[in-house]
Amino acid sequence: MAMDQGLSIKIPKGLLKEIDLLIKEEKYSGRSDFVKAAIRALLIHLKNLEIYSEQKNEHKFEKEDIEQNQGRKAGNRS
Repeated sequence: MAMDQGLSIKIPKGLLKEIDLLIKEEKYSGRSDFVKAAIRALLIHLKNLEIYSEQKNEHKFEKEDIEQNQGRKAGNRS
């Protein structure tokens, strides 16, 4: 069973006001709920960027392989 661990952060007053406004509008149950949601969203975003970056690199390497193979074929024709 996973145990929750505490985390203490300091953030600018302006951000805190925005968070408190969202809590007041009942978008989140409290500051802790907001921070957990923000961290989850950021982790998902970073994972998606990592996957996108890996796919982009794979495509780049495939494209380079194709171009190299085409260059070899063109060189063999002369």
